[in-house]
Amino acid sequence: MANYPKPVGLIMPHVGRGGGAGIYINDVIQEVSCCANLHVAGDYRLEYASSGPMSFGHLNNIKLYIPNYRGVSRLAKLYWLVTSFLHACALMLSRRKIISDLNLVDFVIVTSSIQAFVPAFLHIIGYRGRTICIVQENLDLSGALGSCIQWALKRASVVIAISASWQQEAIGFNLDTVLLENRFSCPTQDPAKEEFDIAYVGGESPLKGFPEMLRACAQIAEHRKLRIAMLGRYSQKSSRAVQDLQEEFRSSGLEIVEVGLTSDVYLYLKSSKVLVLPIREGHFLRPAIEAGLCCRTFVVAKHTGIEDFAFDNVNCLMYEPGDLEGMVRCIEKVIDDSHERTRLAEANYTLSVRFLDNENWGSRLRRIVVGI
Repeated sequence: MANYPKPVGLIMPHVGRGGGAGIYINDVIQEVSCCANLHVAGDYRLEYASSGPMSFGHLNNIKLYIPNYRGVSRLAKLYWLVTSFLHACALMLSRRKIISDLNLVDFVIVTSSIQAFVPAFLHIIGYRGRTICIVQENLDLSGALGSCIQWALKRASVVIAISASWQQEAIGFNLDTVLLENRFSCPTQDPAKEEFDIAYVGGESPLKGFPEMLRACAQIAEHRKLRIAMLGRYSQKSSRAVQDLQEEFRSSGLEIVEVGLTSDVYLYLKSSKVLVLPIREGHFLRPAIEAGLCCRTFVVAKHTGIEDFAFDNVNCLMYEPGDLEGMVRCIEKVIDDSHERTRLAEANYTLSVRFLDNENWGSRLRRIVVGI
């Protein structure tokens, strides 16, 4: 049998390692590297392993970011739209050098809907290789900007959706997608003591509900002891806010452990009574499923886009968006009622195990990207 050379590919991560998106990107890199010489470009190239010494200097500067997912303000969208347009104009001046780099690769992967215009831009300047765009957000396809993004995504060879609910929305706009949900590993089965009342994994991101989390903790800590594990990325300013809150309610028994970024999210989920997800807009909630695999439940607001895995009073407790009092009531109910907590957690486990499809995930991804 003849030995054919491996295809050469390029991936442009939109975030670094850590968090649900980073885990998904790392899984993609590991699997695609099994059948292709995959290289990494962009600001986060040093955080991910690259398979070889090839340099893509001009491709590292392609930063066409337009965040049109729900929860982003109109002002922010306008800023990034103008910035990306000006950046694209500047890139056109070096398009021959960019094409020279692109001619070394057979396919290009962008890892977020905020990069939706990258495949279109590459097509405009003459790249005819395969382009893959992974939509990890609850991307809004409506309105004038949504129509532009539809146009851009249709220039990609493949659009990968990571949630069934968003795929159905895309179908409504006549946009072809391939569903490839998150891959999950099975946590160890060793029992874990409930050392924390609450686990929070959103870091300092306002979209993940960091301000709401602090306000809820303050309200709960006014009348009871509370121990919280806070995972994710925190700036010095955010860490100061956490420390100030802890100092204010230390006499009431508030203890906050700022874990930061960790590769062992399961450890802290298993060690907590409930996962709190105070997100401001719906999107694929990897931590909710990870909590289920650890036989834990979660609290989340009633957003669209999470219908795949959040069922109120079945596997979690839900409150109306923006209702801080409702959020607090849900948290306290789960913490105080062990029977209710067990019921919700067992249901969440049953719903979450369907996402354990590790063997087929890698082979499906490789077929999508390189046809192997």
